[in-house]
Amino acid sequence: MFEKFFHEVNGPIWILIGLVALRAIYSSIKKKDYPHAAAFIVVLAAAAYYALYL
Repeated sequence: MFEKFFHEVNGPIWILIGLVALRAIYSSIKKKDYPHAAAFIVVLAAAAYYALYL
């Protein structure tokens, strides 16, 4: 019963997480905080994967 609802909600949540990660990457690079930028690149890659393949 909830499988279809879960799939419909899951995509937009990962897109939102990806957008927040993009903002964090931009902010970290602007502050020259490269370790945090690298960590958020990993988060962005995971969000893109889950948004496209789940």
